[in-house]
Amino acid sequence: MIDPNPFPTVGVRPGAIITGIVGGFTDDGEDFVLNFIGGGSAIVDPSPIHASRLDLTVGESINVLVDEFDDWEIDTRSIARPDGSMILGDRRVLASSTRKLDPVTGESLTGEINQTSDPLTSPGSMTISGGIIRLFDNDEFLLQTDNGPIRVDADLPDSQSLNLQPGERVNVVGEFDDGEFDASAITRPDGSPIVPTDAPGTTISGRVIRMVDNDEFLRRTSNGRVRVDADLPDNQSFNLRRGERVNVVGEFDDGEFDAFAVTRLDGSPIVPTDAPGTTISGRVIRMVG
Repeated sequence: MIDPNPFPTVGVRPGAIITGIVGGFTDDGEDFVLNFIGGGSAIVDPSPIHASRLDLTVGESINVLVDEFDDWEIDTRSIARPDGSMILGDRRVLASSTRKLDPVTGESLTGEINQTSDPLTSPGSMTISGGIIRLFDNDEFLLQTDNGPIRVDADLPDSQSLNLQPGERVNVVGEFDDGEFDASAITRPDGSPIVPTDAPGTTISGRVIRMVDNDEFLRRTSNGRVRVDADLPDNQSFNLRRGERVNVVGEFDDGEFDAFAVTRLDGSPIVPTDAPGTTISGRVIRMVG
């Protein structure tokens, strides 16, 4: 438990916007401590959202709209960064408050704030960023964030999948629900969206270790060796070479990876041939017979 500092807070009153520094989380992450610029602090309750689920970083400066202030606790429904980007609530509600106030002196920190017509921001919506650790299903993956690994669920139909690779960095907009992060949008760092494809399954990439059968081969991936089964007719085979890098779209089943499509790194498909067996290369020594 982090206790607030009992310092005069004459400017903390309903309708005021308080500027301060995030000092840490309390009450099992439900609330956080706001350290005032001029000294002192208070507990901030963003109920019904847990503070630990907001995009807050200890040490960052934020603006908090005071809904109620009682017993050193601020109830709020709107939090924003100094650049105006919303952390919680509706931008228009925050902008409708007349002045930013110093909680110690009660003096205005800025002039009048103009009303803005920016669209609503969902109170439960937030953005998390990180690198993909691994994919679980056509629409779920584990994301490594600054606050640890988070399981993300995009809730796609079984006929669609996300074209994502382990190690790829993405931004995910959504909200926490029952320990998972339900995604409403996924983008790359440059802002381009990750669009679901109609090809079901997961994509894995790596080098061919060796052919096991006409339609099966061993792959070396970042997660180790994977046996790939393309389920071809006996009279067809893949023309693959040891060490060749390929992408395989499919799904894991009973310890194998069932392939729906096999492509080269440039996206060109690897088409099965009608010539069964294995291809070997060498020089003709002599004709026999």
